[in-house]
Amino acid sequence: MISRFSTLLIVSLIVIMGFSLPLLFTMAADSTGGAGSGGTGDTSSGAGSGGTGTGDDSGSGAGSGGTTVWILNPLKIDTIQGLIDLVLNWLLMIAIPLSTIVILYGAMLFMIYGSVPAKRKKARDVILYAVIGIVILLLAKGISYSIMSFLTP
Repeated sequence: MISRFSTLLIVSLIVIMGFSLPLLFTMAADSTGGAGSGGTGDTSSGAGSGGTGTGDDSGSGAGSGGTTVWILNPLKIDTIQGLIDLVLNWLLMIAIPLSTIVILYGAMLFMIYGSVPAKRKKARDVILYAVIGIVILLLAKGISYSIMSFLTP
């Protein structure tokens, strides 16, 4: 059964991610003109890749108009390996301080309720699960490095 605190935490994370994801995709518009190909002989107009162009007597022309939209990469990562490394580093950056707080909470429970066997077991479980979580994250980081070094020549 999920407690109210866990439900509140999950909902707040979903709301935060919902508001922050659109900020990750920065769009920059760059207005560039296309090169037109003018007609031969008299002044005629040619079609450019970015719009319409006007030609001159020599057969060359310049285009104008058109908009190119660039989607910038906010992560500055080009490979899946880099993305996995970034996600694991982010998780470790969040999990290590959080697990320290959870271990301190378990220690406080252990000191306060040490004489009650049920509470002592709960405190021991809190500390154990925090340590297991950190070990799993560190193993995931090590396994990802091992796979990356195995796959790259």
